[in-house]
Amino acid sequence: MRSFRLMPTARRSLEWDEPFGCEISHSVAAECGAGRLPQRRARPIEQQWQSLTKIMQIALDHGDLSVIIERSAELLRDAFMADGVAIFELSADRRVLELVGGAGLPCRERDGKLVPPGACRPLYEALSGEDGIVFDARALETALTCQLPDGDGVAIPIGPRLKRAGVIAVLRQGSFETCDESEKSLLSSVAYILASAWERQRNDAVLALRNRALEALDQGIMITDAQRIGEPLIYVNPAFEVLTGYRTAEAIGKNPHFLHGAETDQTKVQALNIALRTGRSFRTTLLNYRRDGTEFWNDLSVSAIHDADGRIKHHVGVLSDATERLRLEAQFRQAQKMEAIGHLTGGIAHDFNNILAVILGNAEIILEDIPNPQLREFVELVICTAERGAVLTQRLLAFGRRQALQPEPVDLSQSIGTLADMLKRTLGEQIDIVIVRATKERKALIDRSIFESALINLAVNARDAMPDGGTLTIAADYMDPSESEHRSAQSAAPAAFLRVSVTDTGTGMTEKVRARVFEPFFTTKPVGRGSGLGLAMVYGFVKQSGGQVFIESEVGRGTTVHLDLPIAPVKPGKSTVSSPAGRVATPTGTERILLVEDEFEVRRFVARLLGRLGYTVIEAENAIVALDILRRPDAVDLLFSDLILPGGMNGLRLVEQARRMRPELRVLLTTGYTGDYEELAEEASARILRKPYRQAELATTLRDVLEAER
Repeated sequence: MRSFRLMPTARRSLEWDEPFGCEISHSVAAECGAGRLPQRRARPIEQQWQSLTKIMQIALDHGDLSVIIERSAELLRDAFMADGVAIFELSADRRVLELVGGAGLPCRERDGKLVPPGACRPLYEALSGEDGIVFDARALETALTCQLPDGDGVAIPIGPRLKRAGVIAVLRQGSFETCDESEKSLLSSVAYILASAWERQRNDAVLALRNRALEALDQGIMITDAQRIGEPLIYVNPAFEVLTGYRTAEAIGKNPHFLHGAETDQTKVQALNIALRTGRSFRTTLLNYRRDGTEFWNDLSVSAIHDADGRIKHHVGVLSDATERLRLEAQFRQAQKMEAIGHLTGGIAHDFNNILAVILGNAEIILEDIPNPQLREFVELVICTAERGAVLTQRLLAFGRRQALQPEPVDLSQSIGTLADMLKRTLGEQIDIVIVRATKERKALIDRSIFESALINLAVNARDAMPDGGTLTIAADYMDPSESEHRSAQSAAPAAFLRVSVTDTGTGMTEKVRARVFEPFFTTKPVGRGSGLGLAMVYGFVKQSGGQVFIESEVGRGTTVHLDLPIAPVKPGKSTVSSPAGRVATPTGTERILLVEDEFEVRRFVARLLGRLGYTVIEAENAIVALDILRRPDAVDLLFSDLILPGGMNGLRLVEQARRMRPELRVLLTTGYTGDYEELAEEASARILRKPYRQAELATTLRDVLEAER
């Protein structure tokens, strides 16, 4: 193999320093001026120049690289009167050459053939140097997989070293030793043209890919011209059209502020404008308006595009609809707030129930011992007021999901039907009541009495929202999870459920009222007209039952409250919490009762009450003391313990250890709420008595437990 040095002008041409046209014209002029046109197997210089001109024109007129390659190969073959021309492209990993075009020889039938380094060393040597490589034409036979005539070949790299694109190989019978400077310049100029075409193709491919990526994004993209007055939009992608409702033709030429409206936060807009002027990137969430006037929250990110001198030329903005995200975040914050309030109210109600238990119990004892009718009226008023307080605490416990439930399979249609007559009397004649029964006979696993109380609360609220009369519709039906968008949005593993919907034709609610309607003590009624606990109780009951509750309401169009309730299994388990039936006479007894209560006032009152009922009472302030008492040989017939105890052992754990020591021991538990202990209570074979309880209720429950069959 031989190499020939390119002329300095030609080398500069390959290195992209000067336009190749000037170099060729200088070379041709030099030869013509000197009168030296050597005899060689090639076209005259003028014809070579014409060939180069045609190649240049083809490169300018065609965007198709394959056409440029084919025509260049043909013109090179004609200009050099060559037997064949082959053009190879270097792969992206710069390891393999691929035959992409040529003229003459059988190689034209083998486009796309890969040529590894070992198949043709001259081609790879040409790639690694700046000079053309002259080689024996037969060295290319392996690469082209064809037989070649005797002669020389010349290989010249395409493109500068750092951007090498491929190799041109020209083959002809005879020698290239006489290749003069004009032929070398012609080869290097064609290599430059092909390198430029390849570079343009790569750039076009990148731009096309970039455009396709922008078109495919599901986020809106907008680009503004920062150099023009008003900074108008010059580009928006299809996602922008989908998000805003504006077509491209309607948006181009406008400032993006046309998406703003009356409720858009102007403080954020001013901060955005400052960032645009200073070239800082800026992110914010703005209230924007679609073409049809509907609102959407826009997560907006804006960045500046600078020119080579650092001047801001354009701004690019990325838009995405944050409405659903913000709605879910608001739901989550509301759930957290309701949970916190629930814990607070549950704790308050528990303590308040202990106070009410003492007040109510002592008032009953006093009432029994006072013969004076006037004094009896005062005591009865105390009892009545304490009972009203107990109702309020029960609603607080319901909201906080701390009440003791008695879940059982309930036929919703039947339960609603039994309330219809009472609701008609309660709501008045101006309210029409419509009952829509369930289409499928499935039962809900809920506490029947609290469910009916919740329906009454909802009906009364609906009546207050319809002062001039209207229609109240109560509907129950089986729901597939796919039928409820609200359910699927809030449940990680949605399942079928039963829905009760209470709809009125009243005044409706604003969005702000709807957001707070389940909060305890929140009410829109005048002072003295409502406690603000009705809907809070409904919310807590449904949540504690394992369901969901949500409201649909619009001002002037009424309100619908949906209660999504769990379905009872075909064979429901037994209920662990029971309410004793009342008896006419207060039963008494003589058994020994171990009373475990940490509140001193409550323990003292209950001990006296049990003593009045004839029982012998042993007191303990916590589970540890109670276990010490049970270890003694003294007889104990019943353990009466609060469910919530200090010292790290609650009433359930106390019952477990007590029964290991005394398997025959009878047990009665009491609590103001169950909360997290409800699940454990299902496993405990113990009755639970709610606080505050009346003397007769306690006496009856004690006899039920003591006289129950073992």
